[in-house]
Amino acid sequence: MNEEEGYDEWMEERALLSTLGRLRDDILQGDTRALYLAWLKAMSQESDDYDEDEDDPDNFFNDPEPSLPEGLKKLTPPLKALADFFEIDPFLISAASERSPDLTPLQQADFAPLISHLTRQEGDEFLLKIVNTEPGAVTALRKKLLSFEKSLPKVETTPRTFGELLETAEKLRQAESRRQAEAKRKKHIAEMQQLAKREGHTWQEIENLLEGRHTASNYEYATTLLSKLQQLAEFQGTQANFMTRVRELGERYKKRTALIDRLKKKGWI
Repeated sequence: MNEEEGYDEWMEERALLSTLGRLRDDILQGDTRALYLAWLKAMSQESDDYDEDEDDPDNFFNDPEPSLPEGLKKLTPPLKALADFFEIDPFLISAASERSPDLTPLQQADFAPLISHLTRQEGDEFLLKIVNTEPGAVTALRKKLLSFEKSLPKVETTPRTFGELLETAEKLRQAESRRQAEAKRKKHIAEMQQLAKREGHTWQEIENLLEGRHTASNYEYATTLLSKLQQLAEFQGTQANFMTRVRELGERYKKRTALIDRLKKKGWI
């Protein structure tokens, strides 16, 4: 590794550490998404090391998930950096986020009159937690004060097991694979439909190339165009016509060894 590469790598690591360092502040403010992602990574690692012949799957597949945080559907840049750095399966994160409610925006409220609703003991406890920088102390205090202003219904959810999350992740992965395959199929159809409109022009372009200079670049480009026409023939069901025309080219230019070698490698002659 040269000095420039070493410097670039050092700068990337420094930027990553700076980004991940911001997660500490988020955790202190009560955002536990980083901790949940860490649990996913730990469980995934244990799953990867699982030996079906020796290990008991009940040890971790039936482990319930920890308290589900808000906002897993929309991760912040530091959280995305954390997931990327530790290579956490994005489909596993998506599976976990299905029940995660949207992140509750910080409500703008006049806290001054609400503080009076705290008992002396509650006030002292919150103050002590804030002074000791306990994680989530400020957020907990805000939620407590806002509860005096308006009571919000709390939706209780049953924790899922890690095995259930894995199953959901696999279903999401398969669905994405099908989506990509369908998108690829539609793209291929569109490309073939466009090529069909200029099929005659493409054959003529190949003729012009072979009639021109006997260069490797001309032969390579002509072979590339022929490959596209072969795909079109398979799409249209006209493979026999394609093979007939290619063999005619091979016969016409049989003395051009470099060209013939390319046609043979493709299995056309």
